[in-house]
Amino acid sequence: MSSVKDLVDFAVARGDDGYEEARQGIVWQENVPDRFPDVIVKVKNQLEVAQVVQWAAANNLKVSARSGGHAWAASSLRDGGVLVDLSALDSIEVDVESHLARVGPGTKGEQLNGALAPHDLFFPTGHCPSVGLGGFLLGGGYGVAGGKRESCMSVRAVDVVTPQGELIRADETRNVDYYWAARGSGAGFFGVVTSFHLEVYPRPNVGMNLSVTFPLSRWEEALRWSLTISDKLDNDVELYLLIGGYPDSEDPSVINLGVLVAATIFADSEEAALAALQPLKDCPVAEAAIGEAVPTTIEEIYALNDLIDPPGYRYAVDNMWTSAGIDDLIPQLAPIIDNLPSPRSYLLWWLWTADDEETAAVSSPGPSFYSAYAIYEDAADDERAISWVTENMRALEPWSNGVQLNDENLGRRYFRPLSDPKLKKLEELRDKHDGSRRFFSFPGLE
Repeated sequence: MSSVKDLVDFAVARGDDGYEEARQGIVWQENVPDRFPDVIVKVKNQLEVAQVVQWAAANNLKVSARSGGHAWAASSLRDGGVLVDLSALDSIEVDVESHLARVGPGTKGEQLNGALAPHDLFFPTGHCPSVGLGGFLLGGGYGVAGGKRESCMSVRAVDVVTPQGELIRADETRNVDYYWAARGSGAGFFGVVTSFHLEVYPRPNVGMNLSVTFPLSRWEEALRWSLTISDKLDNDVELYLLIGGYPDSEDPSVINLGVLVAATIFADSEEAALAALQPLKDCPVAEAAIGEAVPTTIEEIYALNDLIDPPGYRYAVDNMWTSAGIDDLIPQLAPIIDNLPSPRSYLLWWLWTADDEETAAVSSPGPSFYSAYAIYEDAADDERAISWVTENMRALEPWSNGVQLNDENLGRRYFRPLSDPKLKKLEELRDKHDGSRRFFSFPGLE
C-alpha cells in the first residue's frame, strides 16, 4: 500500500517530528483542542485532494478538511482520520463581464476583495479579514456589506471531491444534492470543496457607520431598544449590539467596558446612507452617547474586527438562534453579562434574520442571534472561559432553536446544527452519497 507521503509534498503522521507544530498551526487562535488526527496533509491542487481521499478510502480512514482555520471551535480538527489542509488552494479568477469569480477554499476575505476592488466589484466575505472562504461559505456566512442575506446564497457552483475521490461540479442542475448541502451544512458536509464559483457585486459607492454607546448598567434597555429598531432598518443595514469589552475608538489599546450598538450601511449615495441610519439617532435610552455617522470602507471594517477579535488570543465561543421574547431572555442573559471571564469578553446580538432558504442547507431558525465570546490570554483560564460560554448557552437551550455554524461549539455542546427538516434531509443525502461515512459529520456526533 502506498504512503500518503508519496502523493503530497507535506504529510505528517501522529508521532512524527513536526506533527504537533502542524496540528497547532491548523487553528487560527491559541486555544487548540486536544484532538489528534492520524495524519495531516497539505495539498497544492484539487488533484491532490482527490488522491488523498482515494488513499484514505483504501486505508479505511475518515477525512476532514480545513481552509482558513478560523473556526473558533476548530471543527476541522478531529480525533483520528486524515486532515486535509486546503489553505494553499487560494487562487482567484475573476470574470468581470459576467460578475463571477472562481476562488479556492483557502482564499481569505481580504484577498478576494483586494482582487475585486480594481474592477469596482466586491463579495460579502467574513468580517475578520483572515477568515478562509471555505469554512465561511460552507457554514452559511454573514458577510461584510451583505445585509441580512447569507453569503452562501451567492454561490453559483462548487467543485467537489466526493467520498469516492471523484471530482465533480455541482450547481442548480448538476449534482444538486452536493450543491444543496455545500451551501450551509458546514462541518457536516460530505465532500471537499476545491473551488467556489461566486456571483460578485458592484462595489458600493458609499459606506457609513454610526455607533451608540451606553454604560454597562444600561445593557437591558440598550438591548430592548436595539430589538425595537431592527424592524425599522433597511435590509442592507448591518446592526449589532456588543455587551462587554470593546476597543476604544480613539485609542484601541484601551478596552471599554459597556454596551456598543453599531450600524453599517453601504449605499449608492451619502444621502441614502444617512437616511438608513436615522433610526439610531432617535435613541430614547438615558445616558446613550450617540455618535456621528462617519464614512467607512470594507477594509476599515476588516481592521475594526481585528481589533475586537484580535489574533494571538485564546477564544471560547458559543451561540444560539432564538424566537423567545426578550422578557423571557433577560433573566437568562444576565448571568452571562454579570460574569464576564476577561476584559475583552462580550455577549453579541446581531441582526441576522435571513429567510430559511429551502434551496440550500443553510438554516436561520429564529429572528434573534446571540453569541458569547470569551477572549483571554492565559491557558490557566481555559476551564473558566470554556465553562462560561458552554454552560450559559446550555442553560439557554429551552429558549434556543439551534446554533449558527460559523460560531459553533458543537464539540463541547451539541445542539441542532440545522433546523430539524434540513438536518433530516442532510443525513438522508449522507446515506445516499457517503454510506461508508468517509467524511466526518458534525462535531459532537463523532
